[in-house]
Amino acid sequence: MAKIYKINTQAAERFSWGTNCDEWFLANKPNICILQEKMPGGSKEEKHYHEHTWQFFYVITGTATMEIEASIYQLGASDGIEIPPKISHKILNNTDHGLIFLVISTPNHKSDRINVE
Repeated sequence: MAKIYKINTQAAERFSWGTNCDEWFLANKPNICILQEKMPGGSKEEKHYHEHTWQFFYVITGTATMEIEASIYQLGASDGIEIPPKISHKILNNTDHGLIFLVISTPNHKSDRINVE
């Protein structure tokens, strides 16, 4: 039987990336990865794609700018967007306020990221 456990950002494994950005692994299994991420105002990630991974971004608070291929999408609280495999994308926080969002990846994106910038 699978182990059932409660998780939150206080108990989850945490990593920092970019300029003062943080992520917490709420689930980190071969078939799924769920991250809660925090980006301060003015931060961004590098544009990339995943060979096999499907991702879903869901904004909890703040405003995210998603650059997907050549299109720009603005996401506010309670907005989500799907990114299929092989589609280049990056998330930006073009505001002065913090951004908190979830990223759900299946299968796990751990070794499936290819930078294009």
